Amino acid sequence: MSVNNISNNSLVSIIIPCYNSAAYISRALQSVLDQTYRNLDIICVDDFSTDNTLEILTHYKNLNSSVKIVNRAKNGGLEAAIKDGISVATGEFFFLMGHDDYLSVDLIASALHVFERNSEIDAVRPDLYFVFGDGKVRNTLCARSEIGGIEAIKQTIGKWETHTFCVWKREIFTQLNDVTTDNSSNFDEFGTRFLFSKCRLVSFCSGIYYYVQYPTSLTRNISLRRVEYINTAEKIKQLLIDLNLYESLAVEFQKDYFFVLKSALECLVHARRQVDFDRYEAIFKAGYSSIDKEKAVAAFTGPKKIYVRMALHSIFLFKILLRFK
Repeated sequence: MSVNNISNNSLVSIIIPCYNSAAYISRALQSVLDQTYRNLDIICVDDFSTDNTLEILTHYKNLNSSVKIVNRAKNGGLEAAIKDGISVATGEFFFLMGHDDYLSVDLIASALHVFERNSEIDAVRPDLYFVFGDGKVRNTLCARSEIGGIEAIKQTIGKWETHTFCVWKREIFTQLNDVTTDNSSNFDEFGTRFLFSKCRLVSFCSGIYYYVQYPTSLTRNISLRRVEYINTAEKIKQLLIDLNLYESLAVEFQKDYFFVLKSALECLVHARRQVDFDRYEAIFKAGYSSIDKEKAVAAFTGPKKIYVRMALHSIFLFKILLRFK
């Protein structure tokens, strides 16, 4: 296909994994249907929701023939949902969207115009706006440089200098089928970094992805599946090693790993009666043994350094220190 014909002819597949999404899926879908670019393949993967998500999706499918529904027979998690979406997608470009987020009307069109400029561009980042519970935007992450895929990975370790909510070429995005985190609930954290490793150039556009933030109170977000983030962190570490990036990023990576462990332990402390507790506790202990304690401590200064050093002295002490934020 000629680069100059992209914006007029190309089908764009938008994959939206859904699970108990009734409260916000209408806004997400409407923002897709309102796109100024009309040649869309909208794939909603319902991961065996227990609310009326499927009913809402069916309503939109009846209104617009570009909406497709993949109805999973059992809950399989994010990785399975994304791969089911890929299996039925026919677009030349792909976009993965959160079921509770929404888009500016020009996001897809502005991304495709960027692809027209250079055939070596494999992914395009829109501006990222963080939207909080009151509907106000309080933070933004707006790329203004064209970078290589390896540099893009570097910018996602430690301080986030770029993000992964990209429009991707088909031949890049479908490579997610080649990797797994054994269905960890944050598969995308590893998967999108893996995709960056396959990109020649990662560019940017003026469209906006509205990334909705919700309260993080433990009483509202206790799920042992957050412990699986440890497995994903290990996958990311191995990716960095394979790309010869780990040594230069080790301190920042281990800082991130510490916070993954802290979040996992908070869940374990508050969810002892949940099913499969012993399995998740084993994942945590493996992660605690794996973290490079010296590099993790080196990532902090002042009182935080003392806190982290004590937390990594023993799991027992780590549990006690959870009381002190």
